Amino acid sequence: MQRRFGVRGDNGLIASPTPEEIASPSLRVDLVVRPKGSRPCRASDAISWVAPGTTRVERTTGCRFVASFPKEGSYRLIASLRGKDGWSGRGDVEVLVQDWLVFGLGDSNGSGEGAPDIPSPPLPALDPPRWQSLQCDRSAYSYQAQTARSIENADPKTSVTFAHFACSGASIEKGLLGAYGGINPKAGPALGPQVFKMQRLAEGREIDAVVISIGVNDLGFAALVEHCILYPSCYERGFPKLTSPTTLDGVMQARLNRLPELYDSLSRALKQVGVPASRVYLTEYFDSTRDGNGNFCDPLIEVTTTSLMPFTALIAHPFLRALAAAATSVTLHFDRAEAQWAHDRVLARLNQQVRAAASKHGFGLVTGVADAFRKRGYCAGDGAWVVGLFESFERQHDHNGTLHANPRGNTETAKLA
Repeated sequence: MQRRFGVRGDNGLIASPTPEEIASPSLRVDLVVRPKGSRPCRASDAISWVAPGTTRVERTTGCRFVASFPKEGSYRLIASLRGKDGWSGRGDVEVLVQDWLVFGLGDSNGSGEGAPDIPSPPLPALDPPRWQSLQCDRSAYSYQAQTARSIENADPKTSVTFAHFACSGASIEKGLLGAYGGINPKAGPALGPQVFKMQRLAEGREIDAVVISIGVNDLGFAALVEHCILYPSCYERGFPKLTSPTTLDGVMQARLNRLPELYDSLSRALKQVGVPASRVYLTEYFDSTRDGNGNFCDPLIEVTTTSLMPFTALIAHPFLRALAAAATSVTLHFDRAEAQWAHDRVLARLNQQVRAAASKHGFGLVTGVADAFRKRGYCAGDGAWVVGLFESFERQHDHNGTLHANPRGNTETAKLA
């Protein structure tokens, strides 16, 4: 089978399939003619084919051909050869045409946030990063894309059509089941619900796998991180505003308690569009809170006026301005106690909910992710599989990549997937 995913285009990015290529693919198989015995096949040999239906077989070079099939299935091809030396022969082959249709749905963990296809060059250059989708900070380095590429590479006799819809910032309600503007909404019109877009583009084709990362944005992950960088003892402070009567911890627990209901809604939608639960793979979230010894980072994130200077002089970004204003009077810390709270009261409970949803609804579970990152977190130095705050500003000129997996971290998650 000729590969359908993982080919880099002229623009330097991995090519994504068009809607037509998803729904009605032309599946191409390379064929080589080899006569039995010691006589080799020769470019001068006349070779003809008998193929079923609308299958086309064309000579490419010498004794190599390519057959184009309208859909998956088993096809019997017959080749006849007649050489100028009078030699003739005939043979047949059963060709099993298998193209795995894989969808990647979900949030920033699934989209590859923090790992642009082509990062920004080092400052002071201000060239923007390049993504598969700027609206979604979607990258071919994401674990979902790397999983599909691994399947493509593993077997030369099958191919993969990978449709990547995961979008940074997406939640179950806004992204999977409802419209969503994207992490960079000015980059395009509102995006339709990922689950129903998948159904529409598959157009009746058998869907072989749906890889999903979802749940963390139903808790408000980005706002949590910002709150804990800006304010000490963040989990005890008012949230979403300091003047709110509810604390960050209280809001997180309430949202965690609602997650099972949201996963139930997702399960119903997947059944509605005809995807068997056994072909859905829900992914656990990694642990970014540890150092190279597996201890909680102390601190997880530290921000000073000095550390901000290389960025504030060049990059205009609202959160960068907020950090600069707050750091003029005090060093900002997402400290060890806050990191342990984020792990124990948010991440661990989130992964419990992911596991419970997979068990309840019969989904496959991509597990072991938190354990794999246990000594590879934010403050693990050169061994970190997690993007830092200043690294995010350097590589993509915003803070969206902070605490997301870098390309190596995505590779390790892809191995588990």
